[in-house]
Amino acid sequence: MDIKFYLNNKKDANGCQQVMARLYISRENRLRLKTGVWVHPIYFVDGMIIEPKLKRLSSVADREIAKEIKDKINRLSSFTSKLRAVIGSGRTTKEDILAAMDVTRNLSASDINDYTINSEQKKREEEKRVKEEEEKQMSMWDAWQLMIDRREKSGEVGALRIKAYKVMQRAMARYEMFLQLTENHDFRLNFNTMSADDMEDFFDYFRNEYSLVMDHKELFDKILESYPAEGSDKHKVQPIVERGHNTMVQREKAIKTLFHFLHDEGLTSNYPFRKKNNGKGTEHYGRVIALTKAEREHMGAFDLSADPKLEKVRDIFYFQCCIGCRVSDLTKLRPSNIIDGAVVYTAQKTKDKEPEQLTIPLNAKARALVAKYEGVSKKGLLFPFISAQKYNDELKAVFRVCGLDRIVPVKNPLTGDDEFKPLHEIASSHLARKTFVSCLYFNGNDVQLISEMSGHSAKSKAFERYNDIRLEQKQKAVEDM
Repeated sequence: MDIKFYLNNKKDANGCQQVMARLYISRENRLRLKTGVWVHPIYFVDGMIIEPKLKRLSSVADREIAKEIKDKINRLSSFTSKLRAVIGSGRTTKEDILAAMDVTRNLSASDINDYTINSEQKKREEEKRVKEEEEKQMSMWDAWQLMIDRREKSGEVGALRIKAYKVMQRAMARYEMFLQLTENHDFRLNFNTMSADDMEDFFDYFRNEYSLVMDHKELFDKILESYPAEGSDKHKVQPIVERGHNTMVQREKAIKTLFHFLHDEGLTSNYPFRKKNNGKGTEHYGRVIALTKAEREHMGAFDLSADPKLEKVRDIFYFQCCIGCRVSDLTKLRPSNIIDGAVVYTAQKTKDKEPEQLTIPLNAKARALVAKYEGVSKKGLLFPFISAQKYNDELKAVFRVCGLDRIVPVKNPLTGDDEFKPLHEIASSHLARKTFVSCLYFNGNDVQLISEMSGHSAKSKAFERYNDIRLEQKQKAVEDM
């Protein structure tokens, strides 16, 4: 730091000018300050106040002037000492320097260091206290975990909903770590202080996370190795994928559920969402893709005895087509779920609403399949089920072998555009549920009756899509005229 003095051009009534201090703290930080010391220019030479030399026979007036000038030199020296001490304590802005100089006006230069040390110590202690208080507050991870634990224990939501909560719990942990590693080491998500802008920023990250992973692979390797940031939750690290419109809408609903939960628990009054949601609207559904009755029966009768594994998968899928349940419910069915010739179960996805018990009578072919696999499962299940992922993989093989290759329009989840693919490429367990509903629709059954067996709300947007089946029915009616 360098300090130089010069005179202001403005003069007072006595012709004196104020001494100004020019500070050179760094190349980017240069300041000018008033010293409060006024002196006649004849006593200011080369940036210094010069004390007049007195002769032995100098007049009383000259001696008074010399005394006054010496006092000004001492005041300027004291100003300089205080200024160096203040800047040495870490204050580098003009506002901070002036404030400190004002507070220390009555302190001697030797006391400045003690003052600044004590002030800085108190400041550090206060910052430490605030940080400790923030750390004591429940973290975003803990908030998710509290809701997950409560809802798992109560059984009010199913496994799929719990899985969705955990997806967002880990996504917010990744976002927090990403900002810590790239912008602010001390960044922490705080559900009490998050603003709508903060939430928008998170969703912008979440929407573009796949691209960020591609651009910063080493950074995300570090994040994925170390998260979750808190807790001992062990999980299999899932790859980060591109996310479409519906995914964004669904994930926002999960976060809103968290904030409603925290509000009900009295943990926050904050609700960082704009009226127009961050998912940019509601979910968009494509046209229902399902097997026709003829395709279903063709697959059911196809000879797969040469490949027992595919035969088993085909039989399970055909049974699922007969009762329309989700795969998460199918994998839990036991012989005890069959009561008076009907499958009786509570759908997982509707547990968070009012629990609804579904009853679906079994037709002759479904009963035959139950008898075929009676006692086969070592776990006591209705069918010797493999994992959901392997089930979907094997279904594609079943469809391909059975020649189910009808070309159908499929909505791209990222672009929203229609793409055309053969049935065997899009085969999945959910196709059985759609086949169940659409076949009942095509046969002209009552909507309320269908919804009672499928577990849909008759007025839901997802269920409304099946109205398209009516168009096929009308087309057939016209052609049969």
